[in-house]
Amino acid sequence: ETAHKVGQHIKYDKHVLANHGIAARGFVHDTLLQSYVLEAHLNHSLEKLAERHLGRKGLSYEDLCGKGAHQITFSQVDVNKAAEYSGEDSEMTLGVHRVLWPQLGADAKQRFIYEAIEMPVSDLLQRIEDFLDHHSPPFIAKVYRPAPAEVVKSSTAAGRVEIWFPKY
Repeated sequence: ETAHKVGQHIKYDKHVLANHGIAARGFVHDTLLQSYVLEAHLNHSLEKLAERHLGRKGLSYEDLCGKGAHQITFSQVDVNKAAEYSGEDSEMTLGVHRVLWPQLGADAKQRFIYEAIEMPVSDLLQRIEDFLDHHSPPFIAKVYRPAPAEVVKSSTAAGRVEIWFPKY
């Protein structure tokens, strides 16, 4: 947890690891979110980020696993090829971070959006997704109650979105 980590789309990685009982901690930067804050109108995949900011193209997941009916799972990929792909992903992620982080640091408003909104919300969404994955639809149906019609109507009429939490 004390080692600071940089990742690309860490919400997904944390979700996958959580599904295997591993609680990943210490992530302080996510290049997908850095890109989103700086260039919301562009593609945020690592492949596109590396092309745009590093001028290089890496091995794609499709190159590794195939596509369509002949696609294999990552666990079926040759270990040496999987290691090459994973190492390349890590190297490109760090390279992209080294380009994007100084840009965020140069703009206090964008840095605030990234650090105070995007990173914490990503963590919250990951925890919500994990919760939903581990609870059956009947449980969720029992807990979830839509907002009463009068709350929705008054919020809409006032031109605002109101988050409603039922009392249990």
